[in-house]
Amino acid sequence: MQSEFLLLRETKKNLEFGHITNSSFRPHFHSHIEIYAVKSGQLEVFINNERQVLKAGELSVAFSYDVHAYNKQKDAEVYFLIIPTSFCGDFLQLVSDKYISSPFINDKKTFETVLYSLENMTQEKFYLNDISKQGYVYTVLGAILSLMSPQKMPEAQNSMLSSDILIYISNHFKEDLSLSALAAAFGYNPSYLSRSFHKTFGISFNEYVKMLRLREAILLLNKNDFSITDCAFESGFGSTRSFYRAFSEEFGCSPKEYLKLEKE
Repeated sequence: MQSEFLLLRETKKNLEFGHITNSSFRPHFHSHIEIYAVKSGQLEVFINNERQVLKAGELSVAFSYDVHAYNKQKDAEVYFLIIPTSFCGDFLQLVSDKYISSPFINDKKTFETVLYSLENMTQEKFYLNDISKQGYVYTVLGAILSLMSPQKMPEAQNSMLSSDILIYISNHFKEDLSLSALAAAFGYNPSYLSRSFHKTFGISFNEYVKMLRLREAILLLNKNDFSITDCAFESGFGSTRSFYRAFSEEFGCSPKEYLKLEKE
């Protein structure tokens, strides 16, 4: 699943919560924990390689760097909570050796606890102080923690380092950015960084940079202010040949054919 690193959310590191109806979000990931609770209707949720249509009384939990997406369903009433790691450090320590069998939860007691907290947070949004926010957040996380089983998981990833690396790539992908340059910037051996990057994000460094460049190229192409050659170089490709090859591999057509399809 092609996904986007949410740079703005990562750099701001804000606690976000609220109530939405009939919204969709394309595949994305970040270091935050993201929780959705369906009060009524249905919401289609994708987390990593799993998909489920959540019904009223069900939750989804996406942990740090899980790729997740949401598709609106008719008459869906949903509450959400997005927690930066700086807001839940103790929780991350507690779950470092635990796992949850599924990112989708239909436990009635857990749902009621989570929904109660999210409804109150939303209603009191403009009056909550930081301590009150933390209290509600820990009530939600505590309910989820009760469903997690003790099991030694693979070595925990360094969320802050992962975040810093992705932010660095987002700021420099239009340049001649190589794995060696990235490794030097963070003081790592390139081979180690390559393995760690793939293990943490489920995609190679080169594929990830190519994805960012292609997405940038699409944005430029749709503006109609640049030639295809300009779009290739402006988005970070070293040559038009490498751009055309990457574009064809990803979209199965040339940039001109893509623009024609978009217009139609």
